[in-house]
Amino acid sequence: MRKPIVGILALALFSTSALAADTAAHTVTVTVEAVNEVAITGGNVSLNIGSSYSAADATTADLTWSTNESGRKITVVSSLAANIYPLSVSATAVSGGTSAGTVEISDTPQDLVTGISLTDGNADLSYSATSTAASGSGVEAHTVTYTILAS
Repeated sequence: MRKPIVGILALALFSTSALAADTAAHTVTVTVEAVNEVAITGGNVSLNIGSSYSAADATTADLTWSTNESGRKITVVSSLAANIYPLSVSATAVSGGTSAGTVEISDTPQDLVTGISLTDGNADLSYSATSTAASGSGVEAHTVTYTILAS
């Protein structure tokens, strides 16, 4: 009869020691992914060139970006391999980077905003286009793409 009582006591002691800890700990790992986002607000832009052979728009579109990485820049590129009517853009009122000034948009990426690091930034986009009498009349539709990437 003693054997069952000893077994029950041993089990009770073992169970108590397993639950007797004052603290418990584990590791929680937080991973922050790289954020590099760029957006255009304000919609599409139309430039209508008249007798002055130039047109400009500085009010329609804005550029915003966010990055949690250092050493970033924003480039601009057009979908047109060749254009008859030169199109330029400048980033003005820049917050969170440095404007590269007026950039002629082509099918080769050009730096538009540099010096971007760990920031939410924005800029007004100011477009201009020119023509000559020799260029004739017509329409060019550019798909203009802005990309945030490493400097």
